[in-house]
Amino acid sequence: MSSTGAPSPNLPVTSRRKWAKMSLTLLLVPAILFVAVSGFLTLANLKEEPVREAPTQRLLRISVFDVAPVDFTPFLSAFGSAQAEQEVMISSEVSGRVVEVPNIKVGSRVRGPATVESAAGTQIQPGDTLVRIDPETYNERILQAESLIAQAAVELERVELQERNNRRLLLQKQQSLDSVKTQLDTARKLFEQGAGRESDLRRAELEYQQVEAAVLQLTIDIGGADIARKTVIARRETQERELALVQLDMKRTLISAPFSGRVSELMVEQGQYVRPGESLVRLTNLKRVEVPLAIPIGQSQEISKFVLAGTFPAVELAENETAAPRWTGRITRIAPVADPTTRTVNLFAEVDNDGSPDPLLPGTFVHARIRTSLRTDVLLIPRAAILDGTVFVVVADSTGETVAAADRDITAIDKAETVPDSPSKHLGVTARRRVKLGQTYRGLVEVVDGLQPGDRVILTNLDVLEEGASIEVIAHQTVESEIARDRIPVIELQSMPELPQTGIQD
Repeated sequence: MSSTGAPSPNLPVTSRRKWAKMSLTLLLVPAILFVAVSGFLTLANLKEEPVREAPTQRLLRISVFDVAPVDFTPFLSAFGSAQAEQEVMISSEVSGRVVEVPNIKVGSRVRGPATVESAAGTQIQPGDTLVRIDPETYNERILQAESLIAQAAVELERVELQERNNRRLLLQKQQSLDSVKTQLDTARKLFEQGAGRESDLRRAELEYQQVEAAVLQLTIDIGGADIARKTVIARRETQERELALVQLDMKRTLISAPFSGRVSELMVEQGQYVRPGESLVRLTNLKRVEVPLAIPIGQSQEISKFVLAGTFPAVELAENETAAPRWTGRITRIAPVADPTTRTVNLFAEVDNDGSPDPLLPGTFVHARIRTSLRTDVLLIPRAAILDGTVFVVVADSTGETVAAADRDITAIDKAETVPDSPSKHLGVTARRRVKLGQTYRGLVEVVDGLQPGDRVILTNLDVLEEGASIEVIAHQTVESEIARDRIPVIELQSMPELPQTGIQD
């Protein structure tokens, strides 16, 4: 290449072509960039300013809750399973073959013992027969025990007769002993004086010894008779007790109803061999049924006061939370101890089924509502209206006019519109207030401080609502409407129809 930058004429043809293409590229790139920038600036200068619309005001359509004092009765809610106040599993107390099962089936009604007044006096009539066990074995045992008792009586009589005879003989021998003692003394005295013979003395001594031995033997026999008599008497008493037990077992072969009720389970058939302790029949008294209800300890205190005062709160029972009350009863007692695990205490609701066409059956799982004390002049609002301990309320607009209620479909509550300001609309203004809350009643909560009767608490559009926002009220709600919407109410307004009496005096 030459010093002027041009390709040397001595270079090959291929090298000179590459050098020409490179030079052309370096000249075209700046030219293309210049044309592009010039075109962009020209188009930007041709763009027109957009037409700005007049400012609009955002109007929120909301629903409000009208705050008003109410009188109401709270309910305690609980679940439990009904159980019979009187239920027993009747078991066999003796062994044997079942020879009779009367025509009883599950659900059959049986009669218990009854007191019968007659000319002979008051008598207890046994209940209906449930099962009869073969009594023949026990009859034989009774006869055997009676025979043994009779034998003991004969033996005792023999012992006593022998004792009487021995006592008579003893008396005779004692008299003979006195006589031979006199003869022995005479013979000894004559022998000592030399007037008697030694053989006579020895004969008198031998006779005395024989009579003395007989007296001693009779005395021993009389003492033994007393022991024999006591032994026979003890054996006879044992046999008499055995007879009493067998007679009791004989009575137990006939199993009757201990109380009036219904057969809830039958586990025996005729011909079956049963043993002591084997279950035969379950008998249930449906006249009264109890339902244990687990209530939090804090909520049970008020009910405890009622029960201790002798006033038993009414309770309504249904198959589930949403069903209408089907049975009514009363709280009659409270468990003396609480469950430390669940921190609850059991209340016992009693239901009287006597004469009821729709009795509450044991085993039924029920929902219970228990009335508590009447509360008066309480301000309640929906819990959904509360945001971090505050609520939005409707206040007067800038002209001093309050928001007018519009009768509109409640389905349109949650709509927000952006509409031009119109002199035909009355725009309300929102304000935020902090409230102090009390007890909660499911979807409603008590307001202790922060609201006054007549306030209107905003329920909808709370996610976009700000203090001072313009609103239009399109629907009103009250405590009555909130309770009506609740499938499982926990309070009853005083103005609503009365339910069964809250208490029954014992």
